[in-house]
Amino acid sequence: PFVDGLELAEKAKLADPDVEIIIYSAFGEFDYAKRALKTTVANYLLKPIVISEFTETMKFVMDKCRKKKEKQRLESKWLEGYQKVLVYEKHNLLLELLSGRTADEDFTRKMLEAGLDFRGVILGLLMVDFIDSFFDSHYESFQKLLSETLQSAHEFIHLNEQQGVVLLYSRPGEESLTKEDLRRSANALLAAIESRHGVRTTIVFGDALKRLDQVHEEMGKLERCLDYRFFYDKSMVFDADEDLSGHVPAASRPDAVVDYIKKHVEHRDFRDVDKDIGLLFSQLGSQGHLSVIFVKYLCMDIVKFVFDHAPNSDFNRLQDALNRIFACATMSQLKEEVLRILQEQISEPQESGVKEPTHSVVRSVIKIIETEYMHPLSLDQLAERVYLAPSYLSYLFKKETGQSLVRYMTYYRIEKAKEMLTNTNLKIVDISEKVGFSNPSYFG
Repeated sequence: PFVDGLELAEKAKLADPDVEIIIYSAFGEFDYAKRALKTTVANYLLKPIVISEFTETMKFVMDKCRKKKEKQRLESKWLEGYQKVLVYEKHNLLLELLSGRTADEDFTRKMLEAGLDFRGVILGLLMVDFIDSFFDSHYESFQKLLSETLQSAHEFIHLNEQQGVVLLYSRPGEESLTKEDLRRSANALLAAIESRHGVRTTIVFGDALKRLDQVHEEMGKLERCLDYRFFYDKSMVFDADEDLSGHVPAASRPDAVVDYIKKHVEHRDFRDVDKDIGLLFSQLGSQGHLSVIFVKYLCMDIVKFVFDHAPNSDFNRLQDALNRIFACATMSQLKEEVLRILQEQISEPQESGVKEPTHSVVRSVIKIIETEYMHPLSLDQLAERVYLAPSYLSYLFKKETGQSLVRYMTYYRIEKAKEMLTNTNLKIVDISEKVGFSNPSYFG
């Protein structure tokens, strides 16, 4: 009642520029029509109404509305697809960063394009490990939990169905991230996981990092520290910079530590032999009631196990090694002697032809991944197919390629997904299935 038809049309256009307006009026004056045209009306009909003209106008405007709606739908679908591609690219770049990719000019440019600006920023890593295939059913809820729990800016890198890495960083203008911030974040996250999901979880944190080229080394440190979850039957937070050998629960001492060492020996995983033996003697030292004979027996048992699993074991050398252990007069001397014997045995060259060369095994695994990536593949399944223990295969793969097996498999699947996004019209959910992701939520 307070505006005329043209004023109403003008206000409607301001409120919604996409609205289509038809003027039906008895005014035929030029000025009125000119003003209507400025309002970008769809048509201007004069009274009295002509049925054919009115019908034609309505069909034209309705068709125009349908085309506009379809265009908006396609634009929305394109934007959604573009955002999905950005998510894949961001995840892919973060995986490369964890795997040791140098932050050169080209890599930095790609990160900036994906919205990852870590220039001059202090970073920190939290490695999260679950006892079961947690992310198969809780991927989206876990990301929501991260947003609710962590105060620092963060990115989540999904590694496999059991593991992920949270990369924390300080925003511009905020105080720099510290090691204590990482400790608080790890404890807060563990408490939130236990409260909401009640599952056994291990979280490892390290130091605050000033440079991107420190990320790969830090990741390796977290992975090695994660091995200590072997000794615990409950959720734990570990500091990767702390000597954990003195904190192994009493229920694990000392036989469980010996079993832990034997597992590494069986898989010929001698990366941390010094730390393993140090852990054993730390636990032996805390058990004041153990007899000298029992302590020496444990050490002899380990040495004999090493000789039994060596490809060129020699009985006389074994006998000599056992005699040397028996002759030790102190704990420190015993520890040094055991380490010396193990180092001697480890450094012995293996006989040719005894085992398939490491690089051939790794090539076989890569071939399996590249030909069967669309099917469910786990570390245990791959290890069984190449007749190795899972932990040893994981060690060999990383030694040969510089990245973990699960990270390589995730990276390869993401690359295949990017190809399908570019070259096909498949839906996201279909692509996720075709590249072996059981849960399309992994795609962001």
